[in-house]
Amino acid sequence: MIEKIEGLSTLRLDNLQIQHNFIGRNGLNDVKHLVECKPFGIVDLTGNYIKDPEVVDEVFSKMTELRVLYLKANPCIKKTKNYRRNLICKIKLLSYLDDRPVFPEDRRFAEAWLRGGMPAEREERKLVRKEKEEAA
Repeated sequence: MIEKIEGLSTLRLDNLQIQHNFIGRNGLNDVKHLVECKPFGIVDLTGNYIKDPEVVDEVFSKMTELRVLYLKANPCIKKTKNYRRNLICKIKLLSYLDDRPVFPEDRRFAEAWLRGGMPAEREERKLVRKEKEEAA
């Protein structure tokens, strides 16, 4: 029945798990407190009501130590174009998103996509393939 994340800024936590609650019903204010908190490495907000795609820029991209993020079953996922690519680019230390790891190649592809769209991502994929062939 938790509706808002608040009162955590004095705590030193690495892991925050608040799945299947009512966070996000009142907009971004329900999660903005995360930016004020001491750095979290893992945040699991699976199954809440976070719908505003601005949560990525306004909250998660400002969390400097965020490595693992679970946002599954939140409306913001469908409202965020190229969800996975965008989050990989905007959250610099992200190593795991929802149910999948973020490999260094994933980051390279996402950053290429951000620079030049699908053509740039395709070129980056070719480059990675060539690097692997040369290393073998």
